[in-house]
Amino acid sequence: MDLKLGQKVYHKDIYWGKEQMKVVGIREKEVELQGDYSGGTHNVCQKDWQPLEGVLLEKNETPYSELR
Repeated sequence: MDLKLGQKVYHKDIYWGKEQMKVVGIREKEVELQGDYSGGTHNVCQKDWQPLEGVLLEKNETPYSELR
């Protein structure tokens, strides 16, 4: 996967791939994602490193009722 700084992505481990995040750091096997890790409830901007495996280029459109 060819990621670039500033790119908008989703991650399967962050609200099931439904919360848009911004790439702000890239390592060999990790990506630093910036965005609202509260799921939109607190309007905050945070950063954390996530594994490259799980990065999604498109939003997961599966309904929440089918995710559980």
